[in-house]
Amino acid sequence: MAAPHRSGEIAAYPHPDDVTLSEFLTSHIESRTELKPGAQRMLWQVYRDLLAFFGDRTLLSSITRDDTNKFRDYLAGERKLADATVQRAYRRAAGFFNAAVSERLLEDNPFTPEGFTKIVHKGDLCRQCGGIRKPKPDEFYRISDNSECTLRHFFETVYYPRRLEHRSKKSTERMQTSLNQLAVFHGAEVRFTNLSDDLLERFALWLHGQGKSPATANISLRNILAVWRFAWKKRKVDELPRDVEMLPTPKRLPQCWTIEEFGQLLEAADNCKGSIEGIPANRWWRALLLTLYDTGLRLTATLHLKPANVDLVTGWLRVPADHQKQKAEQLFRLHGETVTALAAVVNFTSESLFPVPWQLSTRMAQRWCCRELRGLLESAALPHGQRDLFHKIRRTSASYLAREQGIAAATHHLGHSSQATTKAYLDPRITNTIHAADVLPRPAPPSSVQKTHRDAG
Repeated sequence: MAAPHRSGEIAAYPHPDDVTLSEFLTSHIESRTELKPGAQRMLWQVYRDLLAFFGDRTLLSSITRDDTNKFRDYLAGERKLADATVQRAYRRAAGFFNAAVSERLLEDNPFTPEGFTKIVHKGDLCRQCGGIRKPKPDEFYRISDNSECTLRHFFETVYYPRRLEHRSKKSTERMQTSLNQLAVFHGAEVRFTNLSDDLLERFALWLHGQGKSPATANISLRNILAVWRFAWKKRKVDELPRDVEMLPTPKRLPQCWTIEEFGQLLEAADNCKGSIEGIPANRWWRALLLTLYDTGLRLTATLHLKPANVDLVTGWLRVPADHQKQKAEQLFRLHGETVTALAAVVNFTSESLFPVPWQLSTRMAQRWCCRELRGLLESAALPHGQRDLFHKIRRTSASYLAREQGIAAATHHLGHSSQATTKAYLDPRITNTIHAADVLPRPAPPSSVQKTHRDAG
């Protein structure tokens, strides 16, 4: 990952209050040598917008929150930019001022959370900072006053290299997004001295008010709490979070496909036209769906499978640990029908068992698969919402296995660490073979009961 601009990488300012907007922006952008040309061009465009509105001699410390609101109105009114473009420019300008706060040129970021029409997604502010950089040896421990360290600096220099560097990119992006959201809510990067139970509880309520579901808000809250607890373990903060209340979330029952519904899906796959990376689309989809059904694998791990991972003679599939969420290798015995389907698509000259028209390192590969699966579900007249995609096939595999072999077998099958996690995948329509309505005595009117007794007598 590229290295973000951090404290100490630009020239020190002897008189912070006298630093002009032009001076700081020029120094900041020119120090960002790790950025690609396209990213630098976007920063220079925001630089021109800021100077066109504020002037090149405006002091950095003189810009107020009212000024930033007027700047946003200037972009929408005089510049006549689209709403999405205004929001992108506003976020990038906020990234500049976050850097100024980190450089201790400002106390607070004048770009307020109200200036954002929605939460920052997908690490936008982190991409402005260039992502996660590799810290220098013992860099964090050169900070003499831990109270002056920001949560983001601790994350980049300690938490990320020790906890996330060898995990999936998605885990890092989620953490970055949570830190971005907290910075937007607080109006500046959060320091250790700012951390409190009250701050995080208000943060969760704010996320919910911005349109996030309680479950999504709780994920961001847990991410921040994880960094806080790790900082306490490393003796960088004196207190742990005491009693941060999570938002109450509705408990949904898991749903899977019935055998009949999954058969409909396979029939729709058989009717697919065209090709996928040179493989007939109907064969590609049948092989993928049957592999997912037999193994219960996640989509990411399945797309990273290579032809060498499957033995078409013995029917064994070996899944490497590299792209597994649980970082553990798994071995599956495939059904003969699945082996036959795989034999029809396996190309030993290809790098992937299921090639897709996108690089696997990008999210576009998964998005493409989800979009195409939705089309299959629609053609099969099946539900095709957010909860009806690839993870529903994983729940299907687990539910039918738990009915036949028990929940312990399903836990091992999914690679879970506990049966409590697996229970959230099991559809009670499948696993509960005996239901209350099947065993409860049926009530009857008293007259019919007396008649039955007389008949018996």
